[in-house]
Amino acid sequence: MFKDIRILLWFCVVHVLYIKASPSCQKYVCTPEVERLRNYINIRTTKDQDLKPAVDYLKRLGAAQGVEVTVVEAKPNKPIVIFKWPGKDPTLSSIALLSYIDVNFACYEDGWIYPPFSGEIKDNCEIVGRGTQGQKCLSLLHYEALSRLKQNNETLLRTVYMVLTSDQITPRNNVQMFFKTKTFQEMNVGFALGEGGPSPKREIYLYNEFKTKYVIRVDCYGQSTSSAFLSNVNSTALGVCENFYNYYNQYREKQYKLSLRSKDSGDYTVINFVGGQNLVEYNAVPAHVVVYYSAYLAFDTSVDDFIELVRGWVSAAGGNITLSSIVKEKGIYYTKTDASNPYYVALKEAFNELDISFRVRASILSDTTYLVNTGIPAFGLFPVLNTPLLVNAVNERLSLRSYLEGIRILEVVISRLANIADNKVGDNPRKYLILSKSNK
Repeated sequence: MFKDIRILLWFCVVHVLYIKASPSCQKYVCTPEVERLRNYINIRTTKDQDLKPAVDYLKRLGAAQGVEVTVVEAKPNKPIVIFKWPGKDPTLSSIALLSYIDVNFACYEDGWIYPPFSGEIKDNCEIVGRGTQGQKCLSLLHYEALSRLKQNNETLLRTVYMVLTSDQITPRNNVQMFFKTKTFQEMNVGFALGEGGPSPKREIYLYNEFKTKYVIRVDCYGQSTSSAFLSNVNSTALGVCENFYNYYNQYREKQYKLSLRSKDSGDYTVINFVGGQNLVEYNAVPAHVVVYYSAYLAFDTSVDDFIELVRGWVSAAGGNITLSSIVKEKGIYYTKTDASNPYYVALKEAFNELDISFRVRASILSDTTYLVNTGIPAFGLFPVLNTPLLVNAVNERLSLRSYLEGIRILEVVISRLANIADNKVGDNPRKYLILSKSNK
């Protein structure tokens, strides 16, 4: 223990001297909560990396608090790490806190001020790094809040589980399978909090309905020729794909303008070109080009509506295009936000206690969606306020002040949720769900 304290003090002295931090910033830099976050950001957890160092780090965090940590790995390098924080009455339904281990790629060459896995702290008290606004931050927020409750000898009535999954940037079949396993069933989860997003003002966003995700593959065909010849572009595969792209771009621009007027992301479709497989060889114009588009559908747009729309683009582009569905995931249910749901009532009470307003919003799909689809009510919640949205962006960063306040917010939230009396919760958690608008 004394060795750890000496290491932390040494880090504080070196880091404060290095970053020219203001006196107000130094008090954040030298806290164990910030140091643990920096250590976790330092571990590369992109999909091409071995996640064992991250799993080992999480195990050490569990050991430091004397809580049980279980690792489930149905697929190689796709671990699911489970922290169990025992409640006073283990027979009651538990609370689950969901987050991810892995993060998206981040290239230093893209324009990062600091290396994206350094966890550097700027002199304006912001920590920079991939995962500072994403799931690494959320995982540590859950951990720190539960650690404080334990250190303050606050006994929770219900058991609380931290569930950290992986494979977030690809179809998460292993996660969906896990929610059907005996291991998960024995956890007896009655409610969960999962992925959310930061708020640019002092208002918490509570996500309870999830948009349908639809990823399409577009195969374009045309004449192959030498790259030394200047043929009619519309006769080439790339020209056909460009025509398709122009119709996509017109639709996207309409949705973008709609998003500027809307107060809820469920009102518009988010669609983006996300890449392709084009280059065959330098001296030939390819006869076949493959590109991908990812969409999150507005609640008033069904999958059939979207497919019909895209087929219209194909026809207008001149044909020679085939479409394939790569990913089709949807939220079937969403969680009630009224007095009949004791979990929602507990959250309202927590936000009132904290004197923070909140707003219910729509979100993209996440592990929370899959859990709700199994019949367990859940909300997305990322308790970070006054923070511009930079999730997965270049120079992703987070104010240390906002991070530490997020821990305090979750202390109150978790305490309220985990101490809901048995007689206030029904035996069947499905009673707190409603069929999603897009499925009616």
